[in-house]
Amino acid sequence: MTRKTLIFALLRLFFRTFGRWIPRLGAWAALRLFCTPFPAKLSTPAKAFLDGSRRGSVKLQGLEIETFERGAGPTVLLLHGWNSHAASLRAFAGPLVDRDCRVLAVNLPAHGGSSGARTNMLECSRVIADLIRREAPVKGLITHSFAGPAALLALRDAPDLPVERVVTIGSPIDMDKVFRDYAIRFGLSAAIEMEFRDRIDRFFGEPFLDIDFPAVAASLGDRMLVVHDVEDADVPVVEARALARGEGVESFITEGYGHNRILRRDPVMERVVGFLSAPIS
Repeated sequence: MTRKTLIFALLRLFFRTFGRWIPRLGAWAALRLFCTPFPAKLSTPAKAFLDGSRRGSVKLQGLEIETFERGAGPTVLLLHGWNSHAASLRAFAGPLVDRDCRVLAVNLPAHGGSSGARTNMLECSRVIADLIRREAPVKGLITHSFAGPAALLALRDAPDLPVERVVTIGSPIDMDKVFRDYAIRFGLSAAIEMEFRDRIDRFFGEPFLDIDFPAVAASLGDRMLVVHDVEDADVPVVEARALARGEGVESFITEGYGHNRILRRDPVMERVVGFLSAPIS
């Protein structure tokens, strides 16, 4: 049993016993766990990508954010998913550099060498917004999983951010499903889950489930590309179809790549890089 597995087993036991009788305490613990990433270990290719990049660090939202840079020219930001790292989108770097772009891969808060023990979508959205302003103008964002809604939240709150195009890959937008899956995974009682959701709403200063990610995508129109695989076991493809329903929003639905392999498949590289390189209409 790994350390992570043991921790999760003990937490499930806590939520099903002691936490059940004190919902406020259970919700407090559930929220802390929800905001605590457990980043994956770096593979050998991932380490090689980071070692071969120009490493940097910028202070955003009071945090030290680790960056890895390659190439020169218009900037494309690579933004990873929850529990992941800056090298997860490395397959896009070579083709973009070949198109005379500068690639900046980022470790979001509490991931990799960036500071923080816990983070959340609101904090990450603000970091992304500040990073776009710092690197402006930005040619494009390529986001995976959690980074997709975080970037869209940044664009909702600051629609004038100087970014030309946005790509989401395997990104969730059904936050109610995220909460339900989390509650089931850790055996949260109905009382704990209710308090947990209420705490998140208070933190965001609005009903979190009311955030309309498809509306943000629609506001981008043909500046937006939604990529998803029908065999994504983490995020159902129906969420991508909802995100891409706005007029002008492009979509690219694949089959057989899943949630993570999609980041390393040639047809995806070609479509995404081609989208970012195409002239703005």
